[in-house]
Amino acid sequence: MGSFHSIGLNNVRQAYHDVEPVFEHVADINEAAAKLAAKRFGYKKVSTDWHEVVNDSEVELIIIATPNLTHTEIAIAAAEAGKHILCEKPMANTLAEGKMMVDAIKKAGVKSLVDFIYTKCPANVLAKELMDSGKLGDFVTFRGEFDCSYCADPNTPATWRQLAATAGTGALGDLTAHVVSLSHMIVGKKIVEVFASWDTPYK
Repeated sequence: MGSFHSIGLNNVRQAYHDVEPVFEHVADINEAAAKLAAKRFGYKKVSTDWHEVVNDSEVELIIIATPNLTHTEIAIAAAEAGKHILCEKPMANTLAEGKMMVDAIKKAGVKSLVDFIYTKCPANVLAKELMDSGKLGDFVTFRGEFDCSYCADPNTPATWRQLAATAGTGALGDLTAHVVSLSHMIVGKKIVEVFASWDTPYK
C-alpha cells in the first residue's frame, strides 16, 4: 500500500501543476524495500525505523501503510510531533485504540484521514450523484459485496494478515470495511441493522 500511495502522489504531481509533493523520508523494516521505494519514487532519506520519519522536521504528512497492530502507536506519535496523518484501514485493532488515536489527533490539531480508496472510484461517485439527484427515489436497503481471492490459495505463505493477534479485525476490518464505507458514502444514512451470511471457505 505504501507503493500505491507513492504512485498516487506521483500522479498528483503530474495532474496538478500547482501541487508538488516532495518525497522526504521512507521507512521499512526491510532496508532493501525502503531503498527500492526511495529509488522508485525519489525519497530523499531511507530508514528502517518509523520513529525517524515521524521526528523528521522536513516531513509534514505521515502515511501509515504498516501492519494493523502498529497503526495506533505510529499515529499517536505522529500527532504529537505535529504531523498530518493518512492511515490505512482498519484504523485500529480495537475501539479503545481508535479512541486513543482520535484523542491524540484532536489534541494536536492536525488533519487526519483513514484511507478508503473505493469512495473515489468513478462508478461509485456516479452512484452517489444518482442517489443525491433523487432520480432513483428513496433508498430502503443497501446491499454490498466485496469479492477478493488473493489469499485463497492454500499455498500462499501466511503473513500478519492471517493472524488475529496482528490483523485484529480480520476480513471484517480489512475488506468489509470498504462495504461499510461505501454504504455511508452512497446512502448517507446511519446503519441501523445488518444481515450477513458468514463462512470461512479456506481454513
